[in-house]
Amino acid sequence: MIGRVIPGTQKRGVDIELRRPGRDLYLFFSTKIRIHPGNNTFIVGGHGDSRSIRDDRNGKPGPRLTPEIIADMIKNHANYRPGMIIILDSCNTGSGGENSFAQKLADKLGPGTIVKAPDDTITTFMGNTYIGPTSLKGLIILPFNPKVKKSENISDAMLTFIGR
Repeated sequence: MIGRVIPGTQKRGVDIELRRPGRDLYLFFSTKIRIHPGNNTFIVGGHGDSRSIRDDRNGKPGPRLTPEIIADMIKNHANYRPGMIIILDSCNTGSGGENSFAQKLADKLGPGTIVKAPDDTITTFMGNTYIGPTSLKGLIILPFNPKVKKSENISDAMLTFIGR
């Protein structure tokens, strides 16, 4: 079942959504169809790269937010509790290893904090998460592309970064 929520084990949607509201097709897929890994997760969604996540909430491409700014947003969010796993639903935020956005965010959130992030583009379609070279035009053949990692659980195909 697409977008299912099993009481006590899963949640739907993101905690901090930085993509533009209403007009962004990706926002629909990320908040309506996503199957999440559990209630001990905090999810940040936005268009990103190895250095930043863009704040498009005003309806157009906005400023690029640093790991320091995102860390403050997470710490001050009502849904956040220390010890939660942070999932970045944001393209390429895990690329660059020790110099990636994800590692810098984990470090800013403190020792032992776990951040999971993709090292390539990330697309959600029909309840599955795909990480790899994708495009909206390619969604029809996306499940058959051998370079794409597919997962029903958003974090399974992501890299893990631990705060130092």
